[in-house]
Amino acid sequence: MNRVSKMMLCLCTLLLMGATGVYADKLEEYKAFADTIRQNVWAMDLPQFKNTDIPAKYKNESAVIVAAYRDVSVTQKTRLDLFSLINLSITMKRNIISSDLNRLCIHINDQAALKKYSEFDFISYYRRNRFGWSEKVKQVLGVRVIKPDGTIREVSTDDYVNTAEGKNDKEKGQKLAVPGLAIGDNIDIFTYEEKKLEEHTMDPFFISYQDEYPMLWKKVHCVIDKDLTTQYRTLNGAPDFKQSTDEEKNIILDAEVTNVENTDPDLWYNPMDHSPITVLNIQGKRLKGEFIPPSSRHKGLQANPTAKAIQDDAIEFFRVVTFEYEGHKDLKKQCKAAIKQFPNITDRADYVYDLLCFAYARDRITDASLRRFARNLQLRLAQAGIKDTKIGYTTMDGAEPIDQLSVYATGIPFLYLKEGERYYSWCPSLNVAGELRCDMQGRKAILSPENKKEAKSDYPVFVLPASKAEDNQNVYTLNARIENGTELAINHEHSATGTMREMLGTEILTLKDVYDSYLDRVTDAKPFTETQGKRKAEAEQQTLDKAMETQQERLKDQVKGYWDEAPKNIKDSKVVSVGTSKKNRSLAYTANYSMEGMVKKAGQNLILSTGKMLGGVLKVEGQQRHRTADIDMISPRQSIWNVEIALPEGYKVSADALEQLRKNVTNECGSFVSKASAENGKLLINVVRTYNHKHEPAANWDKLLQIIDATNAFTTIQTVIRK
Repeated sequence: MNRVSKMMLCLCTLLLMGATGVYADKLEEYKAFADTIRQNVWAMDLPQFKNTDIPAKYKNESAVIVAAYRDVSVTQKTRLDLFSLINLSITMKRNIISSDLNRLCIHINDQAALKKYSEFDFISYYRRNRFGWSEKVKQVLGVRVIKPDGTIREVSTDDYVNTAEGKNDKEKGQKLAVPGLAIGDNIDIFTYEEKKLEEHTMDPFFISYQDEYPMLWKKVHCVIDKDLTTQYRTLNGAPDFKQSTDEEKNIILDAEVTNVENTDPDLWYNPMDHSPITVLNIQGKRLKGEFIPPSSRHKGLQANPTAKAIQDDAIEFFRVVTFEYEGHKDLKKQCKAAIKQFPNITDRADYVYDLLCFAYARDRITDASLRRFARNLQLRLAQAGIKDTKIGYTTMDGAEPIDQLSVYATGIPFLYLKEGERYYSWCPSLNVAGELRCDMQGRKAILSPENKKEAKSDYPVFVLPASKAEDNQNVYTLNARIENGTELAINHEHSATGTMREMLGTEILTLKDVYDSYLDRVTDAKPFTETQGKRKAEAEQQTLDKAMETQQERLKDQVKGYWDEAPKNIKDSKVVSVGTSKKNRSLAYTANYSMEGMVKKAGQNLILSTGKMLGGVLKVEGQQRHRTADIDMISPRQSIWNVEIALPEGYKVSADALEQLRKNVTNECGSFVSKASAENGKLLINVVRTYNHKHEPAANWDKLLQIIDATNAFTTIQTVIRK
């Protein structure tokens, strides 16, 4: 080994030793921090957490929340920016430091709850750095088991297992298996998060007073720095805070609830629309490079500010942060040329929408914000001679409605075209022009004011249009033949439109698929891999090859996800249609595979598991069948199955067997209708399941169950084909 090699080996060894030492020090530092937090939490005087008396009325519940406690603390500090001294100036860095304790005592009533709370997986700490700001987070988990006789056993830190570290030591995780937990026990668990933000705004805190299980008691306690701006909004009957201050004039907020019997369903439910929740939004001031909303420029407490104040924040945020997307030099020319090319305004607007989506795909802009797209579409439409447009604002499914807006960033812009009453949103080229994203449909919305006079008044609230069930279809076409005695060889095609297309597209499409889908409307376009220049073509091809490999795996996952049992020999998977145009709205893929156990021999006859051709369908069992909460689905929609099974020569299906496959369950919420026939040596089955509405009142739950149960019952049907 030469001298240079020895020096390099020595240097690498020293670096490795140093890195190992730093890693060990960080683990010890975190362990000491976590031990202190656990000691402090377990020492809290909260007698409700020792309660082992569970009301008999909850004996059939999977679990009961005996006690819940939430403690939020937020302070702001400043420090000298040492780098500013290099420029002979003095600059201060502003830090916001928060702690968030969530503690629950849960009584375990059945095996499902036992399984859920027997294992935990969490991130112990992570850090993020961006230009001008940073975020450092530590998280601690604590677990105690309380036996029916009151005996308390804390899970030892020796049981916590460190998981793989993140890139550059920026993330660490831990896993925990809870030993000795049994049905009938209480489990006392908490998560504690300490977050340090430098020159960066905080995410809001969401405080819910209802959970998936009945709750006997919950208390919330918040301490917030007096120099910060504190806004909160109570939603859906959430209790208002009792307000006070401490000796240093910091804001104190307290709330308490008892005997909460209502629960959050885990199926088709939006808590922000129905559950009692408080949104607590805390803002710092004079943060470098951060948007400070007008409503929070004065420190102190704002309880339930007007929705208009927060709507104005959203409008101002849109105005400040949106910039024009220049795009390719030909984009402006193409927009201007559309004036003569498309005399009809709505056709022209749809064409410009397609041009912009194509430009985003060409320029590899996959993460452009919704705000930028709405504004840039408005600019491009103006270049195409369409100026009668407005920016509107709504909130997405899973957020509070726009007329109860709590945080400005929740307001999402869209574009409104007066001609034809059309609305345009962006969903990475997964919507056809004029189709709203599924999570915007049927949502409350407002339009930006046209002048200062309108800006002074409350904005009229209206409801965005919603699609119909027939607009949103999943169509499964399965052509099957019997092979190897007991298997079905299946050619599988899945096509999707509307909101179903949007959901499927996020899973299986590559950027090239999207790009190519616009080529029938865009002239003189280069091949996808050459759009970034010939020098980058080779690297682009390598990236595309990896994307295609990933796509193949995702297509296989789609096929596997269709069935309860895994298919065999999945091959020939490919996307055959992207469907970004009004002429072809269907996204479709195909695959070939075999399914074992679908055919059984019964003497000379065969028994086909025909009902299973519908794949794995939703089952609603146990406590899920009892519901008092309203229902929120992704959209109205249809699932259509077209099944064709080639019968072996000499085999037939009797009239009675065909009649068994004909079902009709129809009510105001939707329907399940199946038809069957035998033609030209084939068994033909057509099934259509329809959900008519995006939202249903709780009173209609039993009617939805009729459709769900009819679908499940059909999957159990077996058909005898006789020789």
